[in-house]
Amino acid sequence: MDAAWSKETGATGLGWIFDPSHPDITICQSKSIISVSSSLMAEALAILGAIFSAKQRLLSKVWFRSDSQRLIQAINLKFSNRKHDGGRILWRM
Repeated sequence: MDAAWSKETGATGLGWIFDPSHPDITICQSKSIISVSSSLMAEALAILGAIFSAKQRLLSKVWFRSDSQRLIQAINLKFSNRKHDGGRILWRM
């Protein structure tokens, strides 16, 4: 998942890909939002979109990858009391 954000207009584009182990199936989704306050908020909206999309598709095991260090730090701080497995945060969806 990733996001692009314009500081001048607040316009944001979001996107995510589910790439299961089956080579013939790849699910891509994107979305645009007119007014977002920051690049961090755009990245957070991208992960939320991917989470909701995974839940709709009944995917039970998902890895989220992000290039936003600030977002990952915020998530890790918020959920630091969650059970960890090999450095990964385990959530139930």
